[in-house]
Amino acid sequence: MTLPDKEGLYGWIGEYLRKHRAVLLNGRKDPSTFFVRTMLGTCWENAEIDIHAFYFQWKDMIQRYGIYNPYTTRGAVEGLLPHGPHCVRDVLAIHLLKTTGSYELASFAIQDSLESVRQHYARFLPHEKVARAAEELNKVWKK
Repeated sequence: MTLPDKEGLYGWIGEYLRKHRAVLLNGRKDPSTFFVRTMLGTCWENAEIDIHAFYFQWKDMIQRYGIYNPYTTRGAVEGLLPHGPHCVRDVLAIHLLKTTGSYELASFAIQDSLESVRQHYARFLPHEKVARAAEELNKVWKK
């Protein structure tokens, strides 16, 4: 499966790989991972980002560029709160469950077991369950 080239995604990735990555590495050894930490004026030995560094960099980027600030008029999303990358997984799993009703599809999308999806993500409010059931029944009756 390939990500769609929305808003020139592949151009941005190509530019990062061609131009910006070398600046970030600053002549240091390439760890062969997509994301690297900046080696400009740091005491780090390795440019590879571990899971903890990735989490904090993600959260920092959301706080700097994702959250709309009405006083500076900077940021992308009004009302967005600081969050880590795991939240994207939660949103994706719940969205797929609510739109498709498929535990299998949700588990595939987040690369987790069916049991984990059932246990952690399948918490629908009662009115959502009724609305989903009514939606499916209406599809049958319309045929």
